[in-house]
Amino acid sequence: MNDNMKNAIENLKPKERKKTINQKHKGKRGETWFADKLSEVSQLNFERIYTSGASVGKTNSSKLLKLTQAQSESQLGDINSPEDLKHYYIWEIKNYNEVSLHQLFSKSFSKQINGWLDELEFDLLSAQTKLKDNYRIPIGFLCIKMSRKGEWIIGNFNYLQKKVFLDNPIILNNFLTFNRTFNKDLKFYESTYFMTDFTEFITDNKKILFDIDYSRQQKKTEALQAYERIMSQ
Repeated sequence: MNDNMKNAIENLKPKERKKTINQKHKGKRGETWFADKLSEVSQLNFERIYTSGASVGKTNSSKLLKLTQAQSESQLGDINSPEDLKHYYIWEIKNYNEVSLHQLFSKSFSKQINGWLDELEFDLLSAQTKLKDNYRIPIGFLCIKMSRKGEWIIGNFNYLQKKVFLDNPIILNNFLTFNRTFNKDLKFYESTYFMTDFTEFITDNKKILFDIDYSRQQKKTEALQAYERIMSQ
């Protein structure tokens, strides 16, 4: 990490809160913002998940065993991705006025971000172990929007570079890395994470992030054509 990035992180130290914020409404706005930006860059349809994964949280994760693949995917994370994508994404969204980004490099680490990554990794573990038809590789991202100070994305560096996008490595510019203790039950995870600008990241990597599974798309097209033939008779 260069000096400019260190200074930028220092400038993000939380300031004293001046007024009460309805965090629930703010969270919804953040989810909508990220879903709209994903849709804009990919030219596909991303939608916020209105239940925000609450029905299959830590105490209810066994419920996933009873759900179909499509039902399960609509419960994990905060944004629902197109089902034709080659990979299955879990987007954990946070929208706050104050985020302790400057503590990422302290000895005590950032309890705030650590807790958010724990949430994300629990959902990712559920996707790896409890989804019935787990034919797509699950990928988890923590996306943070900080009022008037930008939007960031955090991912597990080694998992993405060494396991998921091995043939076409992700592009990272102006990024920083940090280490934390991850969920040891996650397959192929390691301790190094990256953080970078959200819009820049999805724009630079849109070809691999939004890669379409054309075999699945073809089946949908054939099913639609069959339906249209029936309705036209």
